[in-house]
Amino acid sequence: MRGSIQKTGKNRWRLVFDLDRGYDGKRRQKVIRFKGTKTAAETEMRMLLSEYENGGFVEPSQLTVGEFLETWLEHITHSVSDATLIRYEAICRNHIVPSLGKAKLQKLHPLDVQKVYSTWMNEGNKRNTLDNFGLSNRTVAYHHRVFRQALRQAVQWKLLTINPLDAVKPPRVAKTEVNFLDKTETAILLSFLKGKADHPIILLAVTTGMRRGEVLGLRWCDVHLDAKGKNGKPDPHLRVTQSMTCVKGRAIPKEPKTASSRRRISLPSMTVEALYKHRAEQAAVRLQFGLGRDPNDLLFTDYKGDPIIPSTLSRRFSRTIKSLDIPPISIHGLRHSHITQLLMEGVPIKVVSERAGHSSIVMTLDKYGHVVPDMQQNAAEVIDAQLREALAEHADI
Repeated sequence: MRGSIQKTGKNRWRLVFDLDRGYDGKRRQKVIRFKGTKTAAETEMRMLLSEYENGGFVEPSQLTVGEFLETWLEHITHSVSDATLIRYEAICRNHIVPSLGKAKLQKLHPLDVQKVYSTWMNEGNKRNTLDNFGLSNRTVAYHHRVFRQALRQAVQWKLLTINPLDAVKPPRVAKTEVNFLDKTETAILLSFLKGKADHPIILLAVTTGMRRGEVLGLRWCDVHLDAKGKNGKPDPHLRVTQSMTCVKGRAIPKEPKTASSRRRISLPSMTVEALYKHRAEQAAVRLQFGLGRDPNDLLFTDYKGDPIIPSTLSRRFSRTIKSLDIPPISIHGLRHSHITQLLMEGVPIKVVSERAGHSSIVMTLDKYGHVVPDMQQNAAEVIDAQLREALAEHADI
């Protein structure tokens, strides 16, 4: 690595050093203007050369935050799902760019971002007429994660030396207690839906803990109602291999949420019976209306044989819940109900975590830890009974 210092005026210097050759093999140089003494210029040159050799040198740039985010969004197009990309685009273009888009990327200061977060929470985004009220802590915290992720890429691309978002504190998001149905309330719901089109969908959700999109994305090829285990006993189960999402008003299948979301779930007999019946009825309806074989092989479709849009199912479920005298939960609450009921019945946390598709039991405990204290008294009673029985047997020894 070579560099030179050229005097251009009183205490003014031209620092020149070689960069790595470009992709075309041509020589490249970096020129930096410096003001100060010769000794200071020499010190600056040594520092620049050291930074460049150690990979810490970042070329000065006039790139704005808005320009960078456009490049970043284009970069992640093929590495995230369509739904995620649309969500990230909305965050960038409706909030981050109107507030910080004109700022120079390399001049972005943590305090500037912190002030913007406060404005969002107190007033919304005044540059966007769609926002006439403050954003919630949860929304701003999510925007922060997306913005921080984008600037982490800027560091990797050597557009920034450090990520300014690392020094920004997002708003605190209070944990909300999960609403769920108990066994009696679940029975009321299933009894009401008996004979209705949504019964097998809701039954599957509440007996497996699958997410809404996972239920709607389930294919018959992933359901094994006649399977047998190694011991020859019935072992009906399904495998979660895809999920249904909505992109621009259309239901589109996508990869599961995480690697752990790809999982095997054993099915209870009542669900197996319902799915046998549903499969026969579905085949009869498709034959009646001349729909032929479903190319998507889905368990659940709308009246035209098309995939069900997740939000459509949620609206129907919301109307159902409002008509019943049970807690007002969302369809995602059925997943919470399944997990909570299993934990309250003493099913091992590891089994529940695997069934839910959580990445670890830590995640399960973090979200459903409120259920465990209710089990503490049961544990105390069990150990008390066991020891009293043992002590009674050995009282004469």
